Amino acid sequence: MSGRQNVLVAPLNWGLGHASRCIPLIRELLRQGHRVVVAADGNAYEWIEEELQTLKDRRRLQLTRLRDVNIRYSEGNSQTLAMVRQLPGIIANAIREHRALKGLIKKYHLSLVISDNRFGLWSRKTHCVYMTHQLNIMTPRGHAWAKPLLRALHRWVIGHYDQCWIPDYGDPKHNLSGDLSHGHSMPKNARFVGPLSRFADTEEHEETEVETEMGTYETVAIVSGPEPHRSLFEKKLRERLLKTDSPALLICGRPMEKGTEREGNLTVVPTMPTKQMRLALKNAKRIICRSGYTSLMDLAALGCLNKAELSATPGQTEQEYLLDKTVAEHLLDVFE
Repeated sequence: MSGRQNVLVAPLNWGLGHASRCIPLIRELLRQGHRVVVAADGNAYEWIEEELQTLKDRRRLQLTRLRDVNIRYSEGNSQTLAMVRQLPGIIANAIREHRALKGLIKKYHLSLVISDNRFGLWSRKTHCVYMTHQLNIMTPRGHAWAKPLLRALHRWVIGHYDQCWIPDYGDPKHNLSGDLSHGHSMPKNARFVGPLSRFADTEEHEETEVETEMGTYETVAIVSGPEPHRSLFEKKLRERLLKTDSPALLICGRPMEKGTEREGNLTVVPTMPTKQMRLALKNAKRIICRSGYTSLMDLAALGCLNKAELSATPGQTEQEYLLDKTVAEHLLDVFE
């Protein structure tokens, strides 16, 4: 981008992955001298506000709330009915945020809008970018008939934007998203921009609060995603880690809470700043987390995929696909 511009960055509030991968974008925009307005809701808003507190150029950064759908999963192993029930709310929110964008453009004099998987943030009054790693949405087993329909609907959304950014490598054989973004014809406005990780542009330090105040950990477990499976996963990991003797860290993905909890060998924190979390992950012998796409980008950026124990949120077809893909590729690397 030439000249200083006013840019809106709006991540989806669906777990913290979308907010996390917007951090390197925000940092780079600020580094280039642009003014950045971050529009988010719920946990995504709270986490970004906490994460960006230490930025030196915060005077050119502003946060505003932009209502989003509070997605909630079923406790079972299928999310099909849960998503169908919430579809009217998702559509209504896309219409609502599309209308809200008119006011945001006028208020902040926006010349660029970057929407991370938020459907309604397009306008003919300014340049709008849609970011996604799922050009091809996966469907549950037995529902393959819905794939072409979902792909067509998603491309209809993408077509309203000036550009579509795919946070992955364009190489059809060496990439992170696999069939989610490769293997089919791409929209004309789409291009690969490379993986985005908040760990990619942070410096490593020999001493940080992780080492000096909290110690180092053999196992680091990260909880993420919509409820109720975020809480169910946290409970399962607590019980598992407390049965071991080695020091373990549990990062719960609860940005609205504060404080550190210690029980036996286990340290529990709601969230952790990027620099400290980077060192904790690099030093750990084992990392346990969901197989979400942002998690894979982060682990790849840190060179830690080989020590990750991944699990998919039950019924989350994207994570189930990425888990199978990543495990298969890791096994190929082992035996080659």
